[in-house]
Amino acid sequence: MLTSPLAAILSRILYLTVPWLTFMDSSSISSLTFASRSVKMAKLYFENVGKEFGAKFGSLSSTLDKIYAWEKKLYKKDEENLQIMYEKQRMKLNIVDEVGAEPTKVYAAEVSAIRLLMELDVCVKEIDVISSRIHKLRDEELQPKTIALIRGMTGLWNTMLGCHQKQCEAISKSKMQNLRVKTGSQKSSITNLEKEVRAWHRHFNDWICFQKLYVESLNGWLQQFHQHEVEATPYIPTPYSPGQLGAPPVFVICNDWHKAMEAISDRRMSNAMNAFTDGLQKLRGKKDEEVHQRLKAEHVLKNYQKLMRTHRIEMQRMKHGLDGSKLDDVKLNLEILKQRLAEERTKHNNAKNLAQTAACCSLQGGLVPIFKELENFTMKALKSHQHIRLPHPILQ
Repeated sequence: MLTSPLAAILSRILYLTVPWLTFMDSSSISSLTFASRSVKMAKLYFENVGKEFGAKFGSLSSTLDKIYAWEKKLYKKDEENLQIMYEKQRMKLNIVDEVGAEPTKVYAAEVSAIRLLMELDVCVKEIDVISSRIHKLRDEELQPKTIALIRGMTGLWNTMLGCHQKQCEAISKSKMQNLRVKTGSQKSSITNLEKEVRAWHRHFNDWICFQKLYVESLNGWLQQFHQHEVEATPYIPTPYSPGQLGAPPVFVICNDWHKAMEAISDRRMSNAMNAFTDGLQKLRGKKDEEVHQRLKAEHVLKNYQKLMRTHRIEMQRMKHGLDGSKLDDVKLNLEILKQRLAEERTKHNNAKNLAQTAACCSLQGGLVPIFKELENFTMKALKSHQHIRLPHPILQ
């Protein structure tokens, strides 16, 4: 006789119909995972960005902390235990009815069922309170802070675009043909520059990847609040569209933000940076060859100067009537060394010119594409963020 009310309440717990907070079974673990990841990532980076761009709303990370704390309280309501209790009580009542047990046993079973009903009712009310609190945090804190962060990031992309446009223009107009390759610490300078560019490349990729992962986690976590029906062919699933499902604005905003981040790619930027570092490696090779040829020329010059001193000594010996039989051999070796010195100096000059050309081509030819791709990338990122459907500031 209490089976129907118990089933109704249990159904309400297991499949909670509070708007946009469907109580799930195995998916609840995924939701907590998403929430945990989002909170950690927010603390690492976007917490500071949120403070800078939306100080009046406070930290987005703190709001995620609050929602996560309430989520944990919600999922502590163990629906499996409630279901087990209900099934046991239902079976007990059925057995009592079938065997025609004594009135005292029937009464005890009814009292137990009523007690369980009261416990379930309290649990449902607690779930309603927690759900309402989560919805309030979502609408009054999460949404405005997310909007402030997106607007701040849009402003950041706009500022970066102007900066990279000026950088690209300055590099394009620079007269790097007047650049001269110096000796000494030049090799270490090229190596240091290559390390700096590789670090720049790595940090840039990490920065973009981090933003994508953060937005993906936040959007994926929000999707756990709703199990949308997939109406599609077996081969073409229907894309998630919170706007068509009548979801609250924050779901639409985060889904648009996720699409905006997925639309931008740093592949061309990475290719430009890789090409520049490859050019620096070739420049270092040209510089090594130039140093090698210079050392060879210096070595031949030292031998030539040493043989010149020997030639002067032999000339002095002949003037004083001493044995000068070695003079002819010295003259022949001098002529050979003189010719070799000229050849080595020519090789050194050629290597120096090649290094000079490689330096000009590597720096200007490598930096221009980098800043051009930076300009294109930031422009794409800016346009993608501008397409996010944010409410008008006056209507917020």
